[in-house]
Amino acid sequence: MATDLYSNSFSDNFRLAKSKTFAGGAAGVYNAIRIPKHAFVFDVWVNVFTAYTGGGAVIVGYTGNGEVADDNGFITTLVLTSLATYRSVEGSGARAGGMYFKDASGVITFTYDDTSVSAAGAFIVFCAFSIII
Repeated sequence: MATDLYSNSFSDNFRLAKSKTFAGGAAGVYNAIRIPKHAFVFDVWVNVFTAYTGGGAVIVGYTGNGEVADDNGFITTLVLTSLATYRSVEGSGARAGGMYFKDASGVITFTYDDTSVSAAGAFIVFCAFSIII
């Protein structure tokens, strides 16, 4: 006979958030989207709508949840030279399949590298999540 571990934790909400537009800018780590405690992040996207020339790369991760920050937890290195939308669930980041912010709120971050950029482009980070308590 199975032991019951039922829960009354259900979600009836869906939230889609976006960062501000990042156009060019200096290399570094940027906070993109705030994530509340008890949120389950199930997908993260990077939408490149103006391609970079000569390079430019971004990785997408997180900080918070009472954990050590993981700079590429959702999306590992993307080269921004093509107009495209990249999804975490299609990648190999440790949290690409999703992450539950159980212990504390957090932030979706991205790290931008402009090492070989000759002309900067622009992109937006999107994140889909539900809050479940």
